[in-house]
Amino acid sequence: MRKRFGALSLVCLLIVSIFGLLPLTASAKKNEIGQIVGNDVNLRKEPSQDSESLVKLSPGTLAEVLDTVDDPNSSAKWYHVSSKGLTGYVREDMLLIRSLSNRVGYVIADGANLRSDPGQSAPVKIRMAGGKPVTIQLMTGGWFLVKYQGIEGFVYYDLIELSKDQTSNDAYDMYLKFGMAGMAVRDLQNELVKRNFMDAKTVDGVYGNGTVNAIREFQKLAEIPKPDGVAGPTTIKALFDPNNKVKKAPKVPKSSNDFYGRVETVDWWKGGNKILRRPGGVCTVYDVKSGKSFKIRRTGGTNHNDCGPLTAADTAIFKSILGGRWSHDKRPIIVIVGSHCYAASIYCMPHGHQVIANNNYPGMLCIHFSNSRTHGGNRIDPLHKSNIQYVYNKYKDKKS
Repeated sequence: MRKRFGALSLVCLLIVSIFGLLPLTASAKKNEIGQIVGNDVNLRKEPSQDSESLVKLSPGTLAEVLDTVDDPNSSAKWYHVSSKGLTGYVREDMLLIRSLSNRVGYVIADGANLRSDPGQSAPVKIRMAGGKPVTIQLMTGGWFLVKYQGIEGFVYYDLIELSKDQTSNDAYDMYLKFGMAGMAVRDLQNELVKRNFMDAKTVDGVYGNGTVNAIREFQKLAEIPKPDGVAGPTTIKALFDPNNKVKKAPKVPKSSNDFYGRVETVDWWKGGNKILRRPGGVCTVYDVKSGKSFKIRRTGGTNHNDCGPLTAADTAIFKSILGGRWSHDKRPIIVIVGSHCYAASIYCMPHGHQVIANNNYPGMLCIHFSNSRTHGGNRIDPLHKSNIQYVYNKYKDKKS
C-alpha cells in the first residue's frame, strides 16, 4: 500500500514540476499541458459536438494545447490538442489547464470526502458542504488535488463541478445547479420562498426542476444576463442581498402591496354573478382599510352575493374589523378567487336568517360587484359603487 501511494505521490510531484514550468496566464497558451477531467472524453476530429470521435480519453490523461478555437455553431470553445499520439479537439470544460488555475470547482453535495491521498481508503480530512468552492491545483488519475477552506487534500473528480471562474474571496462564492443537494440548496430554496418564487411545501434540499425554474424566473426579474436556472456566485449574491427588492407577486396575494396591478372589476350582469358558485362558492375577502382577511361562502342572491363567514374563526376576524360590534358599514374590499382579485364592497350588518351553521354569524352579509343591485329597491347603491371604484383606482396599476 505504501509503495502504491509513494508512486502516486511521485506522479503528483512530476505533474506539479511540469506545471510549475508553465506561465500563469489568464487563458490557455500554445504548448501548455492540460489534464482530462471527465470519463470517456471525446478527442474529436473537428471542434464540434457532431464531429467524429478519434479516441476516448480517461480522467487525468495529459494533453498538449496547440491552439484555442471557437465552435462555429455554438458559444462553446475548444482546445486543439495533442494526446496519445493523436491531434484533435477537446471541449474547453473537459480540460484542466494549470495556468487557468487556481481553477474553481464546486462541491456537488453535502458530505463529499476530502481525503489525505488519492484513494477511496485514504483517511478523510473533512466532509465538505455542497455548493462550496474548492481551488483545483492538479489531477492525478480520477482525483483532484484541491484546497477547501484552507485545507488541502484529494477529492474524486465526479464530486466536483468545474467552473471557468477564478478564485474569489466573496462570501457568496458558491455554485448550485440541477442534481446538487444539501443545506446550501435548502437555504437557496428558503430564500426563493421568501421572494415568492417557490412554495414552502416544495423545500427539500434537492436542486430539481422546480428550483431550476424558480431560479430562472428570479434571474429574469433581477435582469441577470443569460438566465439559465443555475445559481452561480452572481445569482446567489443577488438572491441573498437584503437591498435587492426583486420579488415575485404571489399567486394568492398576502398583503396590500401584492394587489397592485392585479385588481380588476367585473360587471354583475356580465359574469360577476358566476364568480362564486351559488350556493357554496368560497373565497377570501380582503378588507382594504384594515388589511385583514377572512373567508366567506356564498349562500344565494340574485342581485348580488348573499354570503356568510365560512367558520366561527372567520366571523371573529370580521367582527374585529368592525371594532368588536356589528354595524351597518359598507366597506371597500377585494374578493380573491384563485389568482383573480376583484374590486368589491361589503355590507356588514347581519340580516335575514343564519344559513351557515356554527359560524357565529347571526344572518347573512352582502357582497357587491360593479352594477349589482340591492334586493329591496333593485337599485345600484351609490356607496357600494363608490367603494368599488375606490378599490379599483387604488390598485389597478403596478406600484412604482
